[in-house]
Amino acid sequence: MNSQKIANLRDKLVKRNPDNGSTIKILFVPDGNVTNDEQLFRLYGTLEGANYESVVFVESRTMETDKKIPMPTASYFDTEFGAVNVNDALRNEFCDEDDDFYIDDVAASDDLQIYRHLPYLISTLGDFSVVSVPICDDEPSIVRELAYVLSEIMGGRNLLLVIASSLVTDEKTAQKLQKHVKKRDFSNIMNLANSGSLPISGSAAFLAGLLVSDAWELDISFLDVATPDESATSGFARLKIK
Repeated sequence: MNSQKIANLRDKLVKRNPDNGSTIKILFVPDGNVTNDEQLFRLYGTLEGANYESVVFVESRTMETDKKIPMPTASYFDTEFGAVNVNDALRNEFCDEDDDFYIDDVAASDDLQIYRHLPYLISTLGDFSVVSVPICDDEPSIVRELAYVLSEIMGGRNLLLVIASSLVTDEKTAQKLQKHVKKRDFSNIMNLANSGSLPISGSAAFLAGLLVSDAWELDISFLDVATPDESATSGFARLKIK
């Protein structure tokens, strides 16, 4: 690991552990449509003091392929901060659970969103393994299947789910999304996203993340949007404080 680069990035993170002793289970991060790194500093600062065995990173890669959820075959992901090993056993569990999951490189590419975010995860978490889960079809049935498998396999384990998506929009639309999330009206959010009324890039990943948070009964919080080039879908979901 490149300790100097890690230290430099850690200095930029906004240390803000919001969960008062409970655990963040899902992190909603901006995808490549948001180039402003300030949100990333704020988001990954929320993981201060956290420790996870593995990170499952979900992103949308819409393309024509019979393999709807193809996970890259690589045994590790290499970054300028160092290499992160793939949790091969966990990856195999996904494939054993449902026929839509494959270990296949049809969606693998150097421009996968995971490469942008691994340095932040390395800087905040230190030692962990990873599983990359690209979803290549935004059909509601595939989104629901992905959410079901994620919630079943990851539930009750020391794992972090990271969802890459972005909604760069006006304040009114952002408030509409927040309102539906507060009411846990996830079906309406899915309908709006699928109709184009909520122009979310990475919508399949985002909607799957919402469904998992609902299955786990998590509290969802989105960051306030400070500038017009930040995403309204960035935030985290945590266990409810009893």
